[in-house]
Formats: sequence, C-alpha cells, structure tokens
Amino acid sequence: MSDKAGLDWKVSSHDLRKFFATNLKLARVNDPAFNETLIEYWQGHSLGKVKGAYFVPPIEEQIRLYKLAEQRLEPVFT
Repeated sequence: MSDKAGLDWKVSSHDLRKFFATNLKLARVNDPAFNETLIEYWQGHSLGKVKGAYFVPPIEEQIRLYKLAEQRLEPVFT
C-alpha cells in the first residue's frame, strides 16, 4: 500500500483501521445514532452476543451517518 501511494514510510492495514476509528470517534457528527458501537460495527469488530443481537442498523441510516462523517476521513498533510 505504501509503495502504491508513493509514501516514504510503511502503512499497514492496522494503521488504516486505527486512523479510521480514531477520526470517526472524534468526528462527533452531532447525531446520537453516530456512536462508538456503530464505528466498531463498521470495522467488523465483535459487539458481543447481546449487543450484536440487538444492534441491526438499517443500511439507509448507515449511509446517512457515513456521509456526515466521511469528510473527517480525509487526511490533511502539512
């Protein structure tokens, strides 16, 4: 990935997941539906039996929330 992006340093899939999680958790898009559980769900993390059984976000709602947060996922280099 690093070579294809023309970077001088190595980027791992873990680095990308960490960037994604950190930036979305900091995004605070002023919507109570946008929460840590949703971010963990988007990353494919286990939510546990009980939470996982009851957390079933509609696709349309996920799209709406992702659009609110998407701008926070663009890295800014100085």
